[in-house]
Amino acid sequence: MTLQPSLDAADQTGQIFIGRQPILDREERVVAYELLYRDSAESQTAIFSDHRTAATRIMANTFASMGADAILGPYTGFLNADRSTLVGGLVDALPMERVVIEILENVEADAEVRDSCKRLSDAGFSLALDDFVVDDPRESLLEFVGCVKVDLPAVSDARLPGLVRRLRRKSLTLVAEKVETREQFERCHELGFDLFQGFYFARPIVISGKRVDPARSTLLKLLHLIRRDVETEELCETIEQHPSIGVNILRLVNSAAVTHSTKLSTVQDAVTFLGRRPLHRWLNVLLYAGEDTSGLSSPLLQTAAKRGRLMELLAKESLRAADAGQNEDSAFLAGMASMLDALLGVTRDEVVRQLSLDDDVSDALLGHRGDLGHLLQIAELLETGDFPSLSELLVECGITPEQIARAELEAFRWVQELGQGH
Repeated sequence: MTLQPSLDAADQTGQIFIGRQPILDREERVVAYELLYRDSAESQTAIFSDHRTAATRIMANTFASMGADAILGPYTGFLNADRSTLVGGLVDALPMERVVIEILENVEADAEVRDSCKRLSDAGFSLALDDFVVDDPRESLLEFVGCVKVDLPAVSDARLPGLVRRLRRKSLTLVAEKVETREQFERCHELGFDLFQGFYFARPIVISGKRVDPARSTLLKLLHLIRRDVETEELCETIEQHPSIGVNILRLVNSAAVTHSTKLSTVQDAVTFLGRRPLHRWLNVLLYAGEDTSGLSSPLLQTAAKRGRLMELLAKESLRAADAGQNEDSAFLAGMASMLDALLGVTRDEVVRQLSLDDDVSDALLGHRGDLGHLLQIAELLETGDFPSLSELLVECGITPEQIARAELEAFRWVQELGQGH
């Protein structure tokens, strides 16, 4: 693929940076992730030098060292395969029920490749063709694959409907790849694509004019009140203005209070039991989930939650101050708030104003300034796969590759657990 890869073995110690790009269904729910890799024997470069070595590393780390559940959760993983990976038997050991083998666009469909595809298909593996175009030279492989990812930038608007009709006649699952705008998504949706992937979903964008629903307005107000450290009674009065928020908090606290002989029944009891820091964090999560979304299946929510948790863990590692807990809370808030512009359709300046954020968090959001700003940059660079810039910033912040790899894996696990308990 031409996308910048987001999975990288960071250095000779075997640590890796983990990245995933979501693949969504027609209702914009996450159903799979593409795992993107590169060989990083040269940690300061982003050049693919050995796809076979990179593929081996990503397979070993995803399905052995870390475990598929930690990286993929309940979803399927799309793994890129070049020629040597495909014909060399490397993929045979993978759990076929968890993966789709994605055949890269530069793989020549010769007899050896065809034989390998047939063997894998007969064995039960799911295969996909990556970056498919009109008059694609891999046309003869269509009989062995169940999925085709159409390279939108490489197919003209005039020829796209005909390509879709032809592929649909073969009963293939069609993925619209490199979806950049809402308009592209809507057109591909109308044409009958089954799945969608691209920076429109993976990189939050500001959608002007999006209405903030009443529940989210209340959540913003609650976050503001907690920042002001108001009395519990004032918090509870605001929560009670929107019953569904109170019910959600009661359900959360009652789940956590299983060791108590009696369940907590009032909002004030719940807020007191939960405490300000956990309540603040859960309100952030609710703000993204909303009443009219698919909750943690939303790629925006998953990225926001993972970014907040990652920054919190890195703050614990790198920010040494008198009030460590406050540093960690501020880092978590900065990570979550950094995506509110996309959620609410407002600028980051408006996010800062609505939440009355303190100077450290505001500086991080508006200019990547200060320690929190550097941590936010680290999280963003991991998501975009800009590893040369990331390596420089890690050195500047005194964070080791081992620390960032450990923190990112823990962030992924936390998001998966959050989704299972939501």
